[in-house]
Amino acid sequence: MLKKRGMVGYLYAWLTQPAAQRQILSHTHGHTHGGQIDHVTVVRIGSVLVPQLLDTEITRIHRQVMKALRDLEAAMECITTVRDLL
Repeated sequence: MLKKRGMVGYLYAWLTQPAAQRQILSHTHGHTHGGQIDHVTVVRIGSVLVPQLLDTEITRIHRQVMKALRDLEAAMECITTVRDLL
């Protein structure tokens, strides 16, 4: 568990990594229908091990990811605006 609140960017960065994805998928044993995973639950996400870095590194990663997500959102809004003009 992270010691500080507001580290959404850090968690987002970690949970989108292949190592975290493997952990999420490994907790689906017994929760699949054929070859399809039914859904990802809070319990599955809560069981993922999160690397503990120095607070300064966690904060740096959090800020960079949140900026990147804001920039992505702004770019998507620009694309929508252009699409509406065409």
